[in-house]
Amino acid sequence: MRERQPVKLDAFVGEMRAVPVAEFTREGVLQRLQGLVLDRDSLAPYVNFTPERYTRNLVFRNELFEVILICWGIGQSTPIHNHDNQLGWVTVQEGMLSLTNYRRISCAMGGPGQDPKRCRAGFDTEPVVLEEISRIDVAGIGAVTTTDRKETIHQICNLAAFAEPAITIHVYSRPIDSCVVYDIESRTCRRTKLSFYSEYGRVVAAA
Repeated sequence: MRERQPVKLDAFVGEMRAVPVAEFTREGVLQRLQGLVLDRDSLAPYVNFTPERYTRNLVFRNELFEVILICWGIGQSTPIHNHDNQLGWVTVQEGMLSLTNYRRISCAMGGPGQDPKRCRAGFDTEPVVLEEISRIDVAGIGAVTTTDRKETIHQICNLAAFAEPAITIHVYSRPIDSCVVYDIESRTCRRTKLSFYSEYGRVVAAA
């Protein structure tokens, strides 16, 4: 496990770029993220909080993976969403988050099982039914959680009860340009294009 010494963000990205493709696995990246503490000053160009929503801030991207810094105001959360069969890792660098995992029970794509590839979200002729399977709090600088390829549906929340902002680093392999968003109440889903609030330290979100 990595010693808990601050690492500059660009050094961390350099380390990830040096990981062989064959080692870019759930366990291979997890070992490199466990206990990771990033130098707070090196995060500053990517830290953007807004009162309206959490912000996705692109740090690095190539064909194999992307690194995103996400800022969470108190009470902000993602919708329930999937990761399109891609691997994902989240490491907390400030505050704490609540992670709720779901399993797809049924939809037009079929019954229980892993997320269907090339999911035709939004074309469902049957109700989309999800089952909550776990809920955990991820707390402490260097705490890390992962998303595998089989069950990737979850929701991340900075609960009001936590009473503080949060900053997390997300690594996705391969990069994800869109995902499926689920509405439990209406039992529907839709595919949505993902965007960034800032890219490489420059704000690109519409005013």
